[in-house]
Amino acid sequence: MRRVYYAFLCFLVSSNIMAQTVDYRGGNGTILEQKTENGIITTIRLHIQSIFVSDETPEDYLVVRNEPDSSSRIILELPYNCYIDTEKVLSRDYIIEKRNETWIKIQYQKEKSGWICLGTENPYKNDNWSIIGTINASGRIWTLRKLRQGITFWNPTSVRDQPGLIGTKVIFTLYRTPDNPQINVDTIAVTEEIDTIEGISDCWVKIVDSEGRTGWVFSGPATIERGGPRYMTPENILTSYFAVP
Repeated sequence: MRRVYYAFLCFLVSSNIMAQTVDYRGGNGTILEQKTENGIITTIRLHIQSIFVSDETPEDYLVVRNEPDSSSRIILELPYNCYIDTEKVLSRDYIIEKRNETWIKIQYQKEKSGWICLGTENPYKNDNWSIIGTINASGRIWTLRKLRQGITFWNPTSVRDQPGLIGTKVIFTLYRTPDNPQINVDTIAVTEEIDTIEGISDCWVKIVDSEGRTGWVFSGPATIERGGPRYMTPENILTSYFAVP
């Protein structure tokens, strides 16, 4: 009975994942291969990026193996203060064990290639930065990217029903509270396109506040809660892993 349940669970999870269409427009994040075997979901994504390995890079990220497997042979230990070029991101989700691991395939000096384990740090977790739709507002079409992160405003901020200033309306305003000078909200989506307001060029982000209200704000005046990359794109996330400030 246990075997039947286990097989059925794997089938459901596999069917659900394969049925989803995740759009990255053929760029970084595009799924090259996905399969489920023995209760393990393996996803390989395209990811082309040049990354600087700083002298603050964790030692585990310097170890390059010939296969994406912790028992495979170590073929290289990267030096500090060098560049690597990534090719792919491989993630494994262990269904029964409820754990995951991520590997990146890299090239060093265009001669040596192999795999680095990032542990549980998957820059594409929950399909991060995928295209989730478009919206026609303020006289233009905006492409929306999935974005989940915290963002902070220091002054009262108007929240609009759609991105842009033309033809949109303010639906509520974010205010500071007496016990907190910061206005902390979470983002849901970000526009791929840039807007310029009062000399500042930046994106619009869809936010949700502490009361569960949602709407669009111009992110030019915002800062990122607790530091880190301004937008948590997979490229920025990987950069932050190897070039710890």
